[in-house]
Amino acid sequence: MENGVNNNDIIEEQEETLLPTNRKDRHEELEKKVRLLERRLTLHVPPPKKKKPRGGMGTWALCFVLVIFMVIIMIVAAYNRTKAHQNPRNSTEPVKKRDNSVHLIKVNGRFGLVIKSKIIEEILPGGSADFQGHLKKGDEIVKINGQNIRHETSSKWLLDMFNKRNE
Repeated sequence: MENGVNNNDIIEEQEETLLPTNRKDRHEELEKKVRLLERRLTLHVPPPKKKKPRGGMGTWALCFVLVIFMVIIMIVAAYNRTKAHQNPRNSTEPVKKRDNSVHLIKVNGRFGLVIKSKIIEEILPGGSADFQGHLKKGDEIVKINGQNIRHETSSKWLLDMFNKRNE
């Protein structure tokens, strides 16, 4: 509230005279006040409330699309389950484990890769890692010569490697 005027009211201003006019006043009363003023009149009115734009898809249409989507997911899941029951794995069939081991041989005193804190930063062209073909930039090294280094600091496993090499 400023100068006895509520911010929600429409304010009429004539030079330095402020006349509060509550929104509930009738149109005739406002006209009387305007006629009494002899000079210039400036009305300040709050901006109209913006209507929220309605989206292109109504609520019912959105619900319908979601239900259809869920039905499709359930049909695909049921199909995959029946397909799995039709072709069960033979229990005597061995499960093949994927070996992620990569064996590198030094060429010209190098392995052909740059390692920074257990991450392969670069594969050098023409090196052993380049010829091997399975390593790529960004791969994380988790074991070296069978020793798990996943939870060790890079300085510790580097020292271990150099100590084993010098033995």
